[in-house]
Amino acid sequence: MIELRSTRYGKARVHVVRVHRGSDGRHVVRDVVVRVALEGDFDEAHTAGDNSHVVATDTMKNTCYVIARDHLGGALEEYGWALAEHFLGFPQVARSTVWLAEHRWDPIATSGGRGTIRCAIWCRPCTASSPRCGSTPAITPGVRSMPPRSATGRRLSA
Repeated sequence: MIELRSTRYGKARVHVVRVHRGSDGRHVVRDVVVRVALEGDFDEAHTAGDNSHVVATDTMKNTCYVIARDHLGGALEEYGWALAEHFLGFPQVARSTVWLAEHRWDPIATSGGRGTIRCAIWCRPCTASSPRCGSTPAITPGVRSMPPRSATGRRLSA
């Protein structure tokens, strides 16, 4: 007999971009790619074809946008934690894990005034994992610098 040991699924590549407009006319761009994974009691979706306990992936995507409105103004970790905690509101979810990658945008001078350009060599990852019970919630922040590459994908030498 075949039995399921654990069930995990989610939504990847949710691109959240938020522009904060300062009173001095400066714009700060927050560019975050989100991946969500939910673990829990989803066995009936596989064994009986009952999807009533499955949280739709479109719901996950839209939740990333809604939570960003209130929590993406501060630290990236705060946003990740708010997302992970939100998904625990579904009783069938035992653990929610959120992976985030923020890309930096730098201000530049343009002929029309000011603008921004995405920094290709800087990425800030963060992971927030929140269990319903039994183990400790975890947030793992970080900074990752990526080496410059050519248009063909080859690494540029210094």
